[in-house]
Amino acid sequence: MNPVIAAVLQALAFGLAQVLLFRHLGLGGWAEAHVHVLFLLLLPSLWRPIPLLLIAFVYGLLLSVIDVPLGAHAVAALNVMAARGWWLTVITPGLSTSREALEFDRQDIGWYLTYLFPLIGLYELSYLPVANLEFSFTLLGRAVLSTVYTGALCLAIVILLYRRR
Repeated sequence: MNPVIAAVLQALAFGLAQVLLFRHLGLGGWAEAHVHVLFLLLLPSLWRPIPLLLIAFVYGLLLSVIDVPLGAHAVAALNVMAARGWWLTVITPGLSTSREALEFDRQDIGWYLTYLFPLIGLYELSYLPVANLEFSFTLLGRAVLSTVYTGALCLAIVILLYRRR
């Protein structure tokens, strides 16, 4: 299947799942599930940075239109996508010199933990202050709890749907 068509279908699936299911799976206002960020994190590693940033902005803006507040998802998605390329080269030796695509389905659980949790944490630390228009220790606690909750859900989705056995 064409990678662009596959990415569009994944964006629709993750966006609908976020709006219809995961938005309602919060933990009493202390942790929110932002599983849609997994779509951005699983985009092909060889795509150029500018199209990836445009995809992140449009995807975040569409989610922000559906979910309040306007623009918070777009800001967080742009931050994650800007850091993603650098983080991939840090945790994957030889990726910066290789012209081969990183195969996400062949990575082990430890690699996914190292890849997902810091970038999800960046998403939460970018999203929550913009969404609440403040930054406090309570908000920092919510960001940590949301990172752990979203990371666990994303790890379960990766194990169930994306990893080769």
